[in-house]
Amino acid sequence: MRTSLHLIRIAALALTLTAIQVTTPAQDPAETRAWVESTLRYFSCDSKFTPAETGRLAELRVKLHAPASTLEERQGALREMVQMIFRAAGTTPPPEPFLNRFSQNQGKVIHALITDPTAKPVSRSNTPLGELGHVEKRGRGPVPMILISDVRTDWTIWQSFMERNAERYTMYAVTLPGAAARLRRRARQCSI
Repeated sequence: MRTSLHLIRIAALALTLTAIQVTTPAQDPAETRAWVESTLRYFSCDSKFTPAETGRLAELRVKLHAPASTLEERQGALREMVQMIFRAAGTTPPPEPFLNRFSQNQGKVIHALITDPTAKPVSRSNTPLGELGHVEKRGRGPVPMILISDVRTDWTIWQSFMERNAERYTMYAVTLPGAAARLRRRARQCSI
């Protein structure tokens, strides 16, 4: 059981360090380092990283999220971050082929999200951290449901779903702190 919880903690730390939605500006190394230190403390991993390694994690996060970074730079940063996290956790890293595929695929996703010209950039001006974003209530069904928007989206991603299921559910669609106020939609409408 301890091994499973340990792996879940490692995965959560890796996802948090690479997450796009966190509103720490990627271009400010001092703020990014403070955010990385705070995240490591939250996951009780701060003692497992030297100050130099913490600084390197912050540098990699900046590279991962910088608009000017190339796809290959993002993939390399992601790969190195994951290796550092596994090493610090004292856990055997995944096999090389898996690590390569993971960093290539996730690097592509992050690259596409950061370089998407139609998305409003994540910013503190949207919803301040520590505050709940906009909550849209729809429907009058007997089953309550909470719908949470994804990276660079707001509650409207759920709008068509909410309209179709208004009789079945009472739905609360939440826009998370730091999420875009509204996407500039392309000609084609995206809905769930």
